[in-house]
Amino acid sequence: MSKRGGSSRKRKSNNAQLAEKAFLYAEKAPVIAYPGWESALNCHFMDLIAHYRICEARWCINNEIATEYEAFTYLYTASLATPFDREWYRIYFHLFKKFYGHLLSKMDDWDEWDGGELSDYEKQLLIDLRKWIFKKQMRVLSQMQKQRQMRKQRQGKSEAEQEKGEGVETGEVRE
Repeated sequence: MSKRGGSSRKRKSNNAQLAEKAFLYAEKAPVIAYPGWESALNCHFMDLIAHYRICEARWCINNEIATEYEAFTYLYTASLATPFDREWYRIYFHLFKKFYGHLLSKMDDWDEWDGGELSDYEKQLLIDLRKWIFKKQMRVLSQMQKQRQMRKQRQGKSEAEQEKGEGVETGEVRE
């Protein structure tokens, strides 16, 4: 019985840690855009990034991978800076269809652009991009956490010094 209770507590602890990591990821992870094109991501993109992150945060943390929508927004900003080769174009268009396919029906000859399903190689490129984005996000989150800890330590030291100083200044004067 104690084994069962112990593993149950451990599972709850792991679930709590996962939930905390998922929350931090959903709320605090930076948006990764192609360098120099960050401002191209307006509030529409940012709102959808937040939506997909919140919906998929636990899965993303478990699999160490960013959302497909974040890959789409990265490719969107990259497309503004540089032309894509065939594979990246197909990946970008695949993601565009997934998230904005309803807009394609308004275009006359959109099906000419449709290349069908992604090849295994293109699927792997997309997975690699999503993992790369996630790693960059986690690196920034880790740096932010270290900076926060350093600030707390400095505050703790300055408060301790202040208390020490106050004790000297307000101590009893003996005659």
